[in-house]
Amino acid sequence: MTSSGHTYFKFISFASATTIAFGMYILIHFTLLNASLLGAGATFLLPMALDAAIGFVLVGLSLLLRLHYKQDTRLLIRDMFTAFLLIWGLLAIFKDFTKTYIPVNFGMSPQTAFCFICLAVALLFIRTDKKNHFAQWLLHTVSLMSLIAIIGHAMQIPEFYMLVFIPMSIYSAFTFLLISVAASFLNPTVGITGLFTGNLIGNLMARRLFFSMFVAIIAAGYIRIVLHRMGSIGVEFGIALLIVAFCIISLLLIWAVSSILNKAHATLNVARENLHIMVQAAPYALAISDKEGSILEVNKKAEQLFGYSEGEMIGRRVSSLVPENMREMWMQRRSSFLNDPETSSYGLDDEIMVMRKNGTLFPIEIVLTPIHTDQGVRILSFVIDITARRANEETIKRQVIELQHKNEELEQFNYISSHDLQEPLRTVSNYIEMLQEDYPEQVHGEVKEHLDSINSAVSRMLKLVRSLLEFGKLGQDRKMSIVDSQQIVTDVLADLKGIIEANNATVLVNGELPKLYAYDTELRQLFQNLINNAIKFRNKEVFPHITISCKSVNGYYRFSVTDNGIGMPKEHLSKIFNIFQRLHHAEAYEGHGIGLANCKKIAELHGGKIWVQSEPGIGSTFKFTVLKLKL
Repeated sequence: MTSSGHTYFKFISFASATTIAFGMYILIHFTLLNASLLGAGATFLLPMALDAAIGFVLVGLSLLLRLHYKQDTRLLIRDMFTAFLLIWGLLAIFKDFTKTYIPVNFGMSPQTAFCFICLAVALLFIRTDKKNHFAQWLLHTVSLMSLIAIIGHAMQIPEFYMLVFIPMSIYSAFTFLLISVAASFLNPTVGITGLFTGNLIGNLMARRLFFSMFVAIIAAGYIRIVLHRMGSIGVEFGIALLIVAFCIISLLLIWAVSSILNKAHATLNVARENLHIMVQAAPYALAISDKEGSILEVNKKAEQLFGYSEGEMIGRRVSSLVPENMREMWMQRRSSFLNDPETSSYGLDDEIMVMRKNGTLFPIEIVLTPIHTDQGVRILSFVIDITARRANEETIKRQVIELQHKNEELEQFNYISSHDLQEPLRTVSNYIEMLQEDYPEQVHGEVKEHLDSINSAVSRMLKLVRSLLEFGKLGQDRKMSIVDSQQIVTDVLADLKGIIEANNATVLVNGELPKLYAYDTELRQLFQNLINNAIKFRNKEVFPHITISCKSVNGYYRFSVTDNGIGMPKEHLSKIFNIFQRLHHAEAYEGHGIGLANCKKIAELHGGKIWVQSEPGIGSTFKFTVLKLKL
C-alpha cells in the first residue's frame, strides 16, 4: 500500500510516529537521565516498564513500515519487529502466570503484555487488500481494554486498570488506544471501524451520536460515584438514579436519532418521488434495471413502446426483450458497460432490434447511464424507436443515389452541349475571317461592320460557353488537402500584380490566414475572382484599397474581402451570385456574369456559403465561410 493509496494514511502515520516518539521518550528518560523506573502505584507519573517502552517503539515501527509493504526489505524488518514483540509478550505472560524462572527481567503488567500480543498477531495477519475480521477484532479488544483502563484511572477505580495484579499506566492505555484505532483503519470497512467510516445513514448516525452518548454516560456514572463517595447517596439510591439518568439519556438520544432519520426519510421520499416523476414525464421510453438485468421501473412510454403493462415489465429480464439471435451480442455489450460504467450509446452506427409483446421486431437507439446507489450500480436506459428514422435514411440514401445519377447526367450534358456548341461557333468565326481575307473588295463599309458585329457576338458566345463548361467542372475529380490560405493569397496577388499596379491598388492582409482542408485550385480561384472584382468595380475618384481577413466562428473559417469600390444597392445583393446575372452594361464593365456564381459554388463545395454587405459609393465586403475540419 502506498501513501497515496490509503484514505487514512496521514492518521495512521501520525499515530505510528506518536507511539514511536512516546516509547523513545521513556527510553531516553530512563537511559540518559539514569532515572529508576517509577512504582506502579504512581498512577499519573510515569509508571512504565522499560520493555513496554521498547514494545511501543517496535509496534509503531511495524505499523509505519506496513504503509510501504511493497518494499521487500521493509517487509522483513517489519515482520522481525512484530515477531519479537509477540515472543516477548508471550514470555511475559508465561512467566507471570506459571512462575517459571526465565532469565529476563520483565517489567510490563500482564494486561500490557496481552495487548502487545494482540497487536502483534493482528499486524502479522492483517491485509489491506483483503478483509480480515480476526485481526480487526483483536485490535478492537486492545481498544476496549485500554479504554477500560483509561476510565478506571479517570474515575479512580483500581479494579479497572488492575485487571490482574499490576496496574496499566494511563499513558500506556492512551497509547494502546491510539495505535489500535489507527491500525484498525488499515481495514476501514471491517468491524466497529466500519460502523463509523461508512456512508450510509447508520454510519452517519453512529458518527453523530457516539461522542454525545459516550460523554453523557461517563458524566452520569462519574457524578454517581462522586456522590456515593461523599456519602450523599446510598448504593441502592445511586443505582436507581443512574438507571433514571440512563433512561433520560436514551430517550433524548432516541429523540435525536428519530428526528434525523425522519428528515432523512422525508428527503429520500422526495428524491424518490422526483425521480419517479422525471421518469414518467420523460418524452422517451425509460427503464431502470439492476446489474443482473432485472427491470426495476419503467415509464408509460416504455409500456406503450413494448406493449407490456408496468406489472408485466417489472421483474422481467432485459434480455427477454431482445431477439434470441441478438441476445448474446447484447449481453456482451451490457457486460462491457458494467465493467466500465460510463454513459454509452448503442444502435446509432449499428442495428439493435427489440421485440414487442406481440412478437414484432423494431430497431432502437439506446443510451445506458449508470446510477450509483447504496444497493450498487443501477442502469438507466433511454430507448428510442428509430423505425421512422431508418425508413427516412433509406429514402434519403435512395434520393442521394438518384441525385448523383442526375448530376452525372447533367455534367455529361453540360460537357457535350458546351463542346458541340463551340464547333459551329468556331465554324462561323472561321468563315467570317475567310470572307474578309478572300473578298476584301466586296467586304467594306456596312458589310464589314455587320461581319465584325457577328464575329464579336460569336467571340462572346464562345467565352460564355467556355465559362459555362468551367462552371460545371468545378470540384470534379478533386480531393481536399491541407492548404495554406496565406500562401494562396500571396500567389494570387503575384498573378494579379499587373492589374494591381495598373490601377494603383493596395491589397492588405489583416492577421495570419489559417491552414485548412480545402480544394486548392478552387479556393485560389475564389480569392482571385473577389480581388479582381474589387479592382474592376472601382470608384474612379479613389485608388482601390482591398483588405483580406479571417476569423474562426462556430466551426467555420469566415473570410472577408473588403473594398472601397462603387458598392451596390441592397435590392441587388441577393441577385449577384446567380449565374449570368449582371448589374452593369458590358460597355461599362467587362464580364459575363459568371464569376460570382463560381464563387458561390466554390464556397458551397467547402461546406460554407457566401454573401455580401455593401453601400453604394462606399464599398462592399464579401464574406464566405469554409468548414473548419480537424487537421
